[in-house]
Amino acid sequence: MSREYADGASFRQALEARLKATADERGVPLNTLRQKVVMERLLARLFSERGAAWRLKGGYAMELRLGGRARTTRDLDLAVPPMGPSPAGAHDLLLDLLRDAALLDLGDFLEFAVAGPGEALAGGQAGGFRFSVAVTLGGRSYVGFHVDVGLDAEPTERPEPATCDDHLGFAGVAPARVLLVPRERQFAEKLHAYTRPWGERVNTRTKDLIDLLLLIELGLTDRDALVQALSLVFGRLCSHPVPRVLPPPPPEWASDYAALAQHVQLAETDLGGAFERLAAFWREQELGGLSAPG
Repeated sequence: MSREYADGASFRQALEARLKATADERGVPLNTLRQKVVMERLLARLFSERGAAWRLKGGYAMELRLGGRARTTRDLDLAVPPMGPSPAGAHDLLLDLLRDAALLDLGDFLEFAVAGPGEALAGGQAGGFRFSVAVTLGGRSYVGFHVDVGLDAEPTERPEPATCDDHLGFAGVAPARVLLVPRERQFAEKLHAYTRPWGERVNTRTKDLIDLLLLIELGLTDRDALVQALSLVFGRLCSHPVPRVLPPPPPEWASDYAALAQHVQLAETDLGGAFERLAAFWREQELGGLSAPG
């Protein structure tokens, strides 16, 4: 257990005091920091074994890449290679892996309980499941969250290492070290979501444009990796081809985009400028109309 605290109750009291001070200093909600702590401590358990197959993606991977500039998220989004002889078999294997990891004692007094049966994720041929995680600290309920696990990790992808925030250094607990899906993969998934046909409905995912621009700003210099990621993602999801020319965002996004862009400190503060930046990158990299793998 922690080198400074005799039990979970005293650790909880100390943690809450530190998180409250941090929340006041940064101007962020206290519950946001609580969720970061518990999600990162589950990640520490999942990635504690050398050669772990987990890959972190989604919003939390963006947070680790960009720090305070990224949008906050309340769930974990993971990828693993396809497993099991059937969807039911994959579900059972995933649940066992998550529960085994949750039982690890890493000296942080946190107890995790992964609930079954797990809800199937919508969309995508590879499949996946959503699991609920309950957390106990000091004998009392703490902050829970969801874990989405997609069976879509690609063996050819090179993961990017990252270190989570040092929330528990005061107690001698080292931050989690994780592996992220490549940034090119995140760009491809965001681009797919941005361009997915919505029929007669208006696409409401303003955040996809925000994240695309943040990833461009972060650096996407490996065109070959981008081409591979786009081909794999669009080929796996099979909803529409890689577009030759990117469609402009709906004008209804204007106000939401401006607010989000200000929050994450993007240089492109208006919707028109944002699309011009994305479209220019698309043209410069000559990514339009790529063919999905057969």
